Amino acid sequence: MIGGQAGAVLLAVMIVSWLVYRHANSQPLLVTDNGAKPCVWGIWKFGLVQLGGIMGLNAAGWWVASLVARNDVSLHQMAFYGIANQLRNVATLIPSLVEQTSFAMLTEEGGVDFGGSDRVLAVSSVFASLMGILCAGVAIAIVPWVLYIYGHAYRGAELTCSIAIAIALIHMGSAPAACRLAIVSLRVTGIVNAVWAVFVLAAGTWLVPMGGAVAAVASFFAAHVLSMFMVLIWLKRYSTVPPVVIRVSFLNLFIASGLIAISWSRSWSGMQPVAAAAACASITGTAVFCLWRVGRAYGLADLRSLLYSLRGRFKVSFGEIGPNNV
Repeated sequence: MIGGQAGAVLLAVMIVSWLVYRHANSQPLLVTDNGAKPCVWGIWKFGLVQLGGIMGLNAAGWWVASLVARNDVSLHQMAFYGIANQLRNVATLIPSLVEQTSFAMLTEEGGVDFGGSDRVLAVSSVFASLMGILCAGVAIAIVPWVLYIYGHAYRGAELTCSIAIAIALIHMGSAPAACRLAIVSLRVTGIVNAVWAVFVLAAGTWLVPMGGAVAAVASFFAAHVLSMFMVLIWLKRYSTVPPVVIRVSFLNLFIASGLIAISWSRSWSGMQPVAAAAACASITGTAVFCLWRVGRAYGLADLRSLLYSLRGRFKVSFGEIGPNNV
């Protein structure tokens, strides 16, 4: 199976490489010589910082997971932890599209056509938060019924799953700001990533033996809140964060905390799932209404223009396949 997958990937890489090579030879390359040469070390440095962040994230996640498994002979808590991570990943799918779409426009050059990088950051943060609150609110509201799919024994994972889903809201809501910081200062981005990893390692080592899966996801939640504040503080120092981004970040934290509180009440105080779902819907609806009003101030056309710009860049890079393509 592994050999077959490797062969398929290799074949796909060869086909794509041949198509790119053929396309490059078939069309003239427009080059503007302004006297500046590309900085290879800058490209490598950016990649190394991103790689270091990913390695730190995975190392911290591996350590916390090992702590959960080591302190849980029955592996019930480990099962709860695995389910929570699955649901968190699902909740991030839609909000992450905003981050992926707007990253290139967060540079000074890329944001020129959209009112500048600050405006792109503001629009991206508002709509990433809007999608994050919608996804997190709906997911936490229906967690009790989703866990029935896994089986009756997994009903105890409700609070763990809710905290993990709330992490997705904090993470995705602050992702555009984190991307902007990576453009403004790679050094500070590396520091934030290192602090995040060290915090998770320390908090997990201290809390997981006592609290199991809940303590594990709570450690990640606290680390994401800490990194969110660090990103905002540094962007404020560089005078490159619009006030609306700070307000939206605090709104995300408030909504995430409220959804976790409802889930805790549902798990430990006997609140009926239907009543808890109604409370989640109420909080989510209020937050969505507020963000929608803020989004209207910036204009929905801004988000559409970002999406169309990305689509246009793909067309310029790879060419039209046919005359009737849309």
